[in-house]
Amino acid sequence: MQELVIFYQTHGIALTIIAIVGVTILGILKYCNVFKKIEEKIRHILYIGISVALSLISGLIYLLATHTFTWEVFVLFSGGIFAINQGFYGIFKNMTLQDLVKKIIEDITKHFKE
Repeated sequence: MQELVIFYQTHGIALTIIAIVGVTILGILKYCNVFKKIEEKIRHILYIGISVALSLISGLIYLLATHTFTWEVFVLFSGGIFAINQGFYGIFKNMTLQDLVKKIIEDITKHFKE
């Protein structure tokens, strides 16, 4: 258990950023109608695959660049990326980008007003 805590203390922020970037890139591709001609059922599976694949490739590059790559670390990293990626995808899918940005700005300004 201690190793897992140390893992997230060491890689948690990078893990989160990488997962969110994968979903953001997917959102940009969706906004540009890259997948418009693909059937809806297939599109959803493709969305998950693309966002997770982008995040995993970025995670692999991160681990190699920080000289912390082992298969054990990559598997832990991959599980974390998938969970964060899907959580953020749910937020991204159910909120428009404009609403999300407004919500973030409102939350930030609320903390400064307190």
